[in-house]
Amino acid sequence: MEFSEIIKGFNAKEGGETVGQIDFNIHNGVMRITHTEVNENHQGKGIATELVLRAIAYARLRNIKVLPLCAVAAHVLKKEEFSDILA
Repeated sequence: MEFSEIIKGFNAKEGGETVGQIDFNIHNGVMRITHTEVNENHQGKGIATELVLRAIAYARLRNIKVLPLCAVAAHVLKKEEFSDILA
């Protein structure tokens, strides 16, 4: 599985095919995660969680907060270990 940064997000590819994507925008020091999606035949493999974790790492490197606006990101960010990064 390959994960790469795209404009305003990240995508996951397997065998050259995009199988998942997370979209966000950054404004005034806050990353708003707006959408996370994984192709139906690749769901249940942890790809969505990994995309959220990569977005969190990206935000931490840039010292910005995260506002999860999609259900997947909100679910992952409920963990105590992420309370420091929430907007």
